[in-house]
Amino acid sequence: MSSTLQCGACGARHPLAHWPLQAVRCPCGLGAVLPPAEDMVPMLSPLPPRPVPSAPPGSAWEAALGTGGGDTPGAFLLRVEAERLALPPGFDRLLSLDLVHEIEPHPYQVATALRVLREMQGRALLADEVGLGKTIEAGFIIKEMLVRGLVRRVLVLAPASLVTQWQDEMETKFDLGFRIPEDAGGWAEPLVVASIDAAKGAKNQRALLKLRHELVVVDEAHNLKNHRTQNWKLVNALRKKFLLLLSATPIQNDLMELYNLITLLRPGQLFTAGQFRAAFLDPGDPRGCRDPERLKRLLRQVMVRNRRTEVGIRFVARRAVTAGVDLEPEERRVYGLATALVRAPEFAAVYADNARLVAMAILKQLGSSTASLALTVEEKLRPRAKGGPAERGVEELAEACRGVRRVAKAERLMEVLKQDGEKCIVFTQYRRTLEMLEGRLAREGVSVAVFHGAMSRTEKDAAVAAFRADRRVLLATESAGQGRNLQFCRRIVNYDLPWNPMRVEQRIGRVHRLGQTREVQVVNLIAKGTIEAALLDLLDRKIELFRLIVGELDMILGKTRVEDELLDMVLGSKTEEEFRERMERFGDDLAGMRREYEAVKALDARLLDGAVQPADAPAGAPPA
Repeated sequence: MSSTLQCGACGARHPLAHWPLQAVRCPCGLGAVLPPAEDMVPMLSPLPPRPVPSAPPGSAWEAALGTGGGDTPGAFLLRVEAERLALPPGFDRLLSLDLVHEIEPHPYQVATALRVLREMQGRALLADEVGLGKTIEAGFIIKEMLVRGLVRRVLVLAPASLVTQWQDEMETKFDLGFRIPEDAGGWAEPLVVASIDAAKGAKNQRALLKLRHELVVVDEAHNLKNHRTQNWKLVNALRKKFLLLLSATPIQNDLMELYNLITLLRPGQLFTAGQFRAAFLDPGDPRGCRDPERLKRLLRQVMVRNRRTEVGIRFVARRAVTAGVDLEPEERRVYGLATALVRAPEFAAVYADNARLVAMAILKQLGSSTASLALTVEEKLRPRAKGGPAERGVEELAEACRGVRRVAKAERLMEVLKQDGEKCIVFTQYRRTLEMLEGRLAREGVSVAVFHGAMSRTEKDAAVAAFRADRRVLLATESAGQGRNLQFCRRIVNYDLPWNPMRVEQRIGRVHRLGQTREVQVVNLIAKGTIEAALLDLLDRKIELFRLIVGELDMILGKTRVEDELLDMVLGSKTEEEFRERMERFGDDLAGMRREYEAVKALDARLLDGAVQPADAPAGAPPA
């Protein structure tokens, strides 16, 4: 191929048969040489013009060109916007900011998402303090990657207690329809959220490892602290391009837990295990660090940690009061008969295959309303007990339920509502109780909106809108405790108390969260001398449930199954005195968990807060 060499000094052009392999000097004598100098550049022959395809005969394009017609202004603007969105812009702003609902993102949340996308290439540990919205930050990252076409398949792994909450948050705020897999085939869906315990099952794990998930998100990632566990091995084995780990306390026992997490994100970032131990671990203290400042600088490349003091977030106080209720004599009789029935050997004999589940259902409904309990007795207990040793006990209980005329809790609720005109959300676990309360409040002229799980999304939105506008009370089941932000209200009433403390926290979290500006009030309607009274006393006295930030309770309780523990204590105690003693011992265990959490929180603050400098390496370590 012939070419032309142009002198960058005098501008003269010299035709050449080929591009020179040796240095060529221009006769101008100004020293222009190529190669290796750069002041002479090749002038290649131009390529022939690219043919423009003609319009197919009879096409809309040809018709438009022939008539001189064009798009309408609306169609033109729509096309311009489509072309703009199709461009691959840099991460100077989040496109997803215009595509979310019920969110007023804080600047630090937007900055976190941008930093993960721009600087960390989508592999990061989100280690914000509890309550600052790591889920929202992860949601923005997920949405942004989907909008930009960077990912098509996303897998979220979370503790079992948070799976439905993740699903609701992603749907209501980000319009992302995550599916919870019901069988091995369900893992192939584009957007999947599941518990990590379900994912590591043999059949599910085989299905997962065959897939390629561009993005994997792991909530409560401190559960991956041990590289020998199935949890860590599963996440490490997943075929993935991007990875987000969420944990407010990534270090719980020693620094090697942090090393194992960072190795999942970026192998080699903290060097080999031996080099990490030599550079940072204190042999005399597994929670100590020889060089915390250097560790923080290394972590900055893969970790984002926001603190409340730094981002200017101040959570409003929340105040809880207990409205004690004296049960009516008829209600007290129902309570005595029900507790005696579930403790009786005849009950265990009749319902042997699922006696624990039936007993738990009875005792929970006992704390809600006799209307709810009566339905269970009639539809579930009587048919099974007929002609058996438990028939007499069941018939007595059914008769006692029919004898209740006045509901003490409902009357106490009316007294609470009459104290002022404050809007409030009244939570109950059971539809039958909700229906009973709806009728009772209507008779008193109290305006009510109803929210429960059987309603469609449109009906739920309408109920929230009515409550926001002019309804005094929102009667809600647990479904309103997930995914809904109701900060325009500041008072909730726990008409009955869930045995699972996480359910209590989810209820409170609908109003006590980022964006709430007024003190949050929690009113607990508790029947005196009952199981729920003992549980409330335990949670409030031992772990100060109502003084916690939303999200801290799960950090304290971990995998403790309070519901099962409580049922064992109820069924295994022959007397109320024995029950109280066992409850007190369990309370001491909970208090120990609270102290351990405080120690872990202090450890993470000491070692992780303040990572602000570029990373550097310990002496003798290879580059990351």
